[in-house]
Amino acid sequence: MNNQPAYYGILPANVRYSPDLRPMEKIMFTEITALSNKDGYCSASNSYFAELYEVDPKTVGRWIRNLEKHGFVEIDQDPLSGHNRRIIPRDKKVTPRDKIVTPPVQKDHPPRDKKVPHNTTRTILQDNINEVGDSSEPPPRPPKKPIRTKRFTPPTLDELTQAFKEKLREKKVSGADFIARREAEKFMNHYEANGWQVGRTKMKSWPHAVAGWINRMDNYKTNNHDNRQRHSNGQAITDEAAHAIIADVLANGF
Repeated sequence: MNNQPAYYGILPANVRYSPDLRPMEKIMFTEITALSNKDGYCSASNSYFAELYEVDPKTVGRWIRNLEKHGFVEIDQDPLSGHNRRIIPRDKKVTPRDKIVTPPVQKDHPPRDKKVPHNTTRTILQDNINEVGDSSEPPPRPPKKPIRTKRFTPPTLDELTQAFKEKLREKKVSGADFIARREAEKFMNHYEANGWQVGRTKMKSWPHAVAGWINRMDNYKTNNHDNRQRHSNGQAITDEAAHAIIADVLANGF
């Protein structure tokens, strides 16, 4: 055991991934190929392998028989001596597709692409790992979706009437239902004539316009009340008259 072989062993893929071989049988096959590099065969005895792997020679015999059984080695006798055993490793260059065994991918490790060349005098167990490197650049952001503005839809007269009713009832205006219908009609006539524009800007929300309309009604009513108190003849103006004035101003402009 002092003289160790200086050759590399070969572990072909068909041996490496064979489900018929035990792990130690695969290792011993590699040793057989290393010892076969010089003469093309291995003449080591069972005792040699038993001492190398610290097992019983009978165990070595079973390993060799299993390798022979599955066609990975041939056992021959030296034609000159007639008794020396020769173990000849078989180099299967092409493995049938139905015999290819794909190794399971371990969950804790990324998958690897194995490249094990055949018919070579030394074992190449180096894995060529093709991995995509991490990029320092952040992934491109998806394009922003254009913000779609809600298209303005003119209200119906019933919708306007209901909106006026709710606002006037909140303000506790007497005769809210009657006033709501009248103001809704004036509101619609006014803005339809102006192309549903508030000043020079296209109307975006008619409920907001209704609220503004009612606020202007309140402001006009307040100003008119002050004017009535200062009126020289003390003539009282009824609520109906005040609303008529407000409606006229809103329809024809301030």
